[in-house]
Amino acid sequence: MNTDKEKTYESVKKRGTKDRKIFTSDMINIFANLVIAGLAGYTLLTAYTYKIPPEIIPVSESGSYFTKTPLNMRNKSDKEIKQWAADAVIKSFDFNFKNKEEHVANMSQIYSPDALSYLDKFINTGMLDARVRKTSGIVKMVLSDTINLESGLLKGRFAWRAEVKGALMLYSAEGMSRIGRYTIILNIMREDESITTSGLKVFSIQMKD
Repeated sequence: MNTDKEKTYESVKKRGTKDRKIFTSDMINIFANLVIAGLAGYTLLTAYTYKIPPEIIPVSESGSYFTKTPLNMRNKSDKEIKQWAADAVIKSFDFNFKNKEEHVANMSQIYSPDALSYLDKFINTGMLDARVRKTSGIVKMVLSDTINLESGLLKGRFAWRAEVKGALMLYSAEGMSRIGRYTIILNIMREDESITTSGLKVFSIQMKD
């Protein structure tokens, strides 16, 4: 009797083990199918919703396709260079007692590091700095209409020497006063257009009174 019971128990035990294995295998298959179905759904959703980024085509100010001008060639006419130089000087001397320190740093797109250092020293030290601080003033540059321009190659790059006269003005609660009259000399050189959009850089500036 015991032997028959033992045989029956062993048979039931084996059948249970087999059923558990089948159940585990089925669960693994179901899980694998769910993963595959999820990945397929994600791939399909991505295919339908993915947006191709627009192609960026650089263009010039006139709307034509943009091409880089070799650094040993001019990229602007004399008239355009004169206007660029005038704008650079006016922008350089347009600050007030509150922002004059950071103002120079904002000129880095126009000036080389050496020229920027000269500009910083001129604005933030000496007589100009003292007067602007004392009066809580605003500084502006008024230029003459005439800009003398010379051009040629310098160190393998096209370059210009722009010279213009201007009056540096101080506006404050006390009124308007002239700080000084200067001859401003900008030495401008071609620069890679991927560095500065104008393709120009002031590599030195002189303020002669």
